[in-house]
Amino acid sequence: MATLQEIITEAKTIYPTTRANEDQALSLKRIHRRLFTKLGRDTNQWTTAEDVTVEDQEEYDLPTGCKLHSIVNKVIKVEKSEGSGTYTDFPYYSNDDKNKYDSYYTRSTTDSKYLLYENGSAISTADRAIIINYYKDISTDFTDLNDTPSLDEDYHDYFVYMLVAENASCGTDPDTEISDYWKKEAEEYFWEIKVKIEADLYNTPNNSNEAKEMM
Repeated sequence: MATLQEIITEAKTIYPTTRANEDQALSLKRIHRRLFTKLGRDTNQWTTAEDVTVEDQEEYDLPTGCKLHSIVNKVIKVEKSEGSGTYTDFPYYSNDDKNKYDSYYTRSTTDSKYLLYENGSAISTADRAIIINYYKDISTDFTDLNDTPSLDEDYHDYFVYMLVAENASCGTDPDTEISDYWKKEAEEYFWEIKVKIEADLYNTPNNSNEAKEMM
């Protein structure tokens, strides 16, 4: 896979931009993370992690490789009572959900943690199982323009097209027509590559329309 700098240089040949390379690298980091999540969701593959409640504790650690946005269906399951084997769904609570849920999880001030509440307070009983299904984020955090995305070379053009789309949508005079065009190109290319790779590995349908019908 090409380096970030090489992807940025290629994107500029398609759509010249004055955006700083560092800003484009941040865009590529977001694109990279979203692509990993997209791949997981499109293949319906996730990982399950288990924890237990601690009496009157509000803050819990997210599983390794789990981001708040990658929890499946934005729901954490908590055992109704220790050893019961039955669970209650705790949905995600955002600022837009005020007074919507009594029991929920929400963002902590630390990215690797979350807050968990039952009836508006920290859970008061210990050793109740916590189940989190999540799309594992195994993407590499970029620290240098010489870093490379941790994905197959086949996805190179996807990064280029999506970066062109982001560059076109930035600045004081964004070109939404150009941005939308390259987003569409990236999405079509994503399906072509994804289907090709899966066909090679699993002998799946050999065209994107058949694959979409199976999803």
